[in-house]
Amino acid sequence: MPGDDEIVLRKFKRHDYPAIHKIFQANCPSYFAESQGRNLSDFLDRNAQNYYVVVIGDEIVGGGGYSVNYLKTAFISWVMFKPQFQNRQLGTLVLRQVIKKIRDGKKAEVIEAMASQHSTAFFNKFNFTLLDVKPDFWADGLNLHRFLLKVKFKKFEPPVKKQGFKKKGWEIKGNKGAN
Repeated sequence: MPGDDEIVLRKFKRHDYPAIHKIFQANCPSYFAESQGRNLSDFLDRNAQNYYVVVIGDEIVGGGGYSVNYLKTAFISWVMFKPQFQNRQLGTLVLRQVIKKIRDGKKAEVIEAMASQHSTAFFNKFNFTLLDVKPDFWADGLNLHRFLLKVKFKKFEPPVKKQGFKKKGWEIKGNKGAN
């Protein structure tokens, strides 16, 4: 069991649902509209493997995750914390993990986030670009801010020397199995 002040970031487990929903409720109406509760449940049902929770002691204090669509766009979703644990760099911990997993998976070329106006400074820290704003989108006074970040992969260099290829002038010949 973690110590009282030890911070643990771990994958979401099905029995974490009630804690995450309580955190969601604690952030309504400041960050989320009550009507978004069903969207949270749907997201967790489909993307539990890509959601992470932050645990301090034996208490889940927040979390965040992502999904990836067929157009190679990853979406940051449901980054939220109990109010008393906000502005303590825990969101940074979660977002770094999520971005790392998206990059490691190499299934996305861009990352989008849709959040309220209260998250602009947070996403700016990670060099997200604000794409657009839709006033009163989530609820009265709760605007949609849509952010974008291009995914950067490390340049792949094939292990040329180990396989005996010459660095210059090699090519693949013969297209066996092509129709």
